[in-house]
Amino acid sequence: MKKIGYILCVIAAISVFLGILALIDGSTGAFFGFLMFFAFFGFPGALLVYTIRKRERKQAFMNRFMGFIASYDRFTLTEMAQKIGKTELETEHLLAEAISVHNLALLFHRASHQYLKREKLEGAYKIINNCPNCGAGITSQVLYEGEQMRCPYCDSLIA
Repeated sequence: MKKIGYILCVIAAISVFLGILALIDGSTGAFFGFLMFFAFFGFPGALLVYTIRKRERKQAFMNRFMGFIASYDRFTLTEMAQKIGKTELETEHLLAEAISVHNLALLFHRASHQYLKREKLEGAYKIINNCPNCGAGITSQVLYEGEQMRCPYCDSLIA
C-alpha cells in the first residue's frame, strides 16, 4: 500500500512539473488540468503514505516497548520511561493498556515500586486484587510475607 501512495505522489509531482511547463507555454487550460491531476493524485497519495508511516512508527515503538518488558524480570516505571522516551504518566498508561490487552503476567510491588514478572517471583507472597475490608478493586499488588499495605480507598491495613 505504501508503494501505491508513493506512485500517486510521483504522478502528482509529474503533473505539477507538466503544469508549470504548460503555464510557461501560455496554456492556462492545460495548467488547470494538470492542477486537477495534482489534487486528484497528490492528496490521496500523501495521506496514504502518511498513515502507513505512522502505523509503522507505532508498530516499531510497540516492538521496543514489548521487547523491554520481555528482557527484564523486574523494572521500575522510571527505568522504562527513560528507555522508551516517554514520560512516567504516559508509560504507566501504556503499561496498564499492555497488561490488560496482551494479558501480561506483570504485578506491581508497591514497597519497591517495581513491576515484576509473575513467573519470576521468589519467596512467599500474596497477590492482592481486592481490599478485604471494603472490597475495592486494587490492580494486582504483590505482598511478600511480612509486608503490609494500606488500601487506597478505605485506608485499612492489608497484610
